[in-house]
Amino acid sequence: MVKVKALTIHKLQTFFNEKKAAGVHPNTVLRLKHLVSGALTQGVKWGLLERNVARSVEVAKVPKFRGTTLSWTGGKNLLDVCGEDPVHGPLMFLAMLTAMRQGELLGLTWDKVDFAAETIRVEQTLQRVDRQWSIDDVRTESSKATISVDSRTTEVLTQHRAWQASVPMTEWTQLGLVFTDKKGMPLHAAAVGRKLRGFRSRRPCATATQASQLAPMGTRWKIVSIRRYVDCRTACS
Repeated sequence: MVKVKALTIHKLQTFFNEKKAAGVHPNTVLRLKHLVSGALTQGVKWGLLERNVARSVEVAKVPKFRGTTLSWTGGKNLLDVCGEDPVHGPLMFLAMLTAMRQGELLGLTWDKVDFAAETIRVEQTLQRVDRQWSIDDVRTESSKATISVDSRTTEVLTQHRAWQASVPMTEWTQLGLVFTDKKGMPLHAAAVGRKLRGFRSRRPCATATQASQLAPMGTRWKIVSIRRYVDCRTACS
């Protein structure tokens, strides 16, 4: 154990180098540095330390995440496979069509779906904190949106709602949660991710570094990337 006042640049640099050598992820090392630096900065403000030695320590840069998007064929293959799943099929379809965030999809309730106007209001998100589920408002006003969808999407949601009638009644189905498991409980984000990887392993989905034209259920898209603020009905031909 080293006293705070005895910390030096060399000692901290050695500590972070050892973490890197032990295989700790660069992002974890960077967060640890920020934590130490924040504590030392507070010590300087209180007059307990003369300087923040952590500012002179260098850690490995965090690799930038470079995602891939599905090609036309890959998207259709994925929809063909997951369409067999009554729980995740409609979820994947809506995610691909609207570009809604995961929490927004999992927190969507039926009162936000207007079948007559063919729109979906994005106003809330599903959260799990301390093993407790909650539906909260989206963080910012700019995150709210009204997304226009096509008749095929309303048909998929109508069929999904009919299937959900067979699901056991829970507090979540009573609240009108659109996507639940077969027991009527909210879907775990991590479980959805695992399910998606399982779908892709069953039928390889070609990917591209930039979004290609996507054709879910025979619909050809004119736009290169599907955005949440694009009217999906006018983006199709």
